[in-house]
Amino acid sequence: MGKFNQEHSENLVYLRECFNETMRMESPLPYSAPSCFDEDVAMEGIDWKACTDRFVIAFDYLHHDPVQWQEPWKFIPERFDPESKFFKRPDGGVRHPFSFGPFLGGQRICMGKTFAELMVRFTISIIMYHFELKMCDKSQIHNKPKMNISGQCEPRIMFKMTKRNAL
Repeated sequence: MGKFNQEHSENLVYLRECFNETMRMESPLPYSAPSCFDEDVAMEGIDWKACTDRFVIAFDYLHHDPVQWQEPWKFIPERFDPESKFFKRPDGGVRHPFSFGPFLGGQRICMGKTFAELMVRFTISIIMYHFELKMCDKSQIHNKPKMNISGQCEPRIMFKMTKRNAL
């Protein structure tokens, strides 16, 4: 196999698109931690008082907004490819920059974002090099159990692993 380093992993463009689409489809958390504005804000008929009125961001709604996402309930990794027709909103416009935010952003960005992205690039590519994975229950392709780290469910997805290349 030779050396596998970060330079090789950065070329895994489709893996990155699949990772982003997975995070869009099923964010690890259903919603953000409660936040508040540091000054009074009036937005779409709602008045928010500074440091008093709290809000959360519901990732499931954000990431499945039919105004921002074409076919929002389908797994389409190409929607993160700027050359793809799925990169745009259904009306052909540019998606809102906050329409995708599984790790939030700005001052509230998840501290584990870079680590998670790095680990996916290395771990998935190494597993795929060494093993072939096949689903044991083909019905899960279309009826996939919901998963997240909040402990709201316990999915059971069975794979058969076949050694592809020596470790």
